[in-house]
Amino acid sequence: CGAIADDPTLGGDQKIFEEIYYAAGGAQWKNSDGWTTDTNVCNWYGVSCDGNGGVTALDLSENNLEGSIPTSVFRLSALTELDLQSN
Repeated sequence: CGAIADDPTLGGDQKIFEEIYYAAGGAQWKNSDGWTTDTNVCNWYGVSCDGNGGVTALDLSENNLEGSIPTSVFRLSALTELDLQSN
């Protein structure tokens, strides 16, 4: 497991992103900058946040995702845009 799984202090949003990464074959993505690190998710590739740090958009289009996106993505309460096209 990556750093996210090993750090009990990380917030719920980061745990959701860990689920997305492993369920969608993150190791094979074209770009996974920041994913599986303990840096703020707002700095990760494809993630956009509002001024309060809430994740508002996730754009992983054309990024070689495989598998299924877990339903936990719907627990991202500030999420208004999800782009997974062309994977």
